[in-house]
Amino acid sequence: MTDLEQLAIEIADARRQGFTPGPAALERWHERAQAALAEARDTWLSEQAFRLRTGASAKWCRAHFRGCAEQGFARKSAKDKREWHVACRPPRKLDAAALEQRIVDSFAA
Repeated sequence: MTDLEQLAIEIADARRQGFTPGPAALERWHERAQAALAEARDTWLSEQAFRLRTGASAKWCRAHFRGCAEQGFARKSAKDKREWHVACRPPRKLDAAALEQRIVDSFAA
């Protein structure tokens, strides 16, 4: 379970039971929030994974790479490949079965 999931569960449990968090709980929540924030800041996707996740076209990626890089949402990897931060563009709305089929089709091709 990720730090963010654990944090959300603990806060929900405390709220549901009417508890006010003590210093130890606040410290634990702070540590989990910091870990989740660090993980979110360091999550980069290859262009192929980014396109699959967001539905962005190759044309969109070419046109927007420079602007996104200037804003810190895109970068070049050590192998000179384009990488995109997960916060650059929201994931597309696609049900799991359709996404799974799309992945299978991409491997079949």
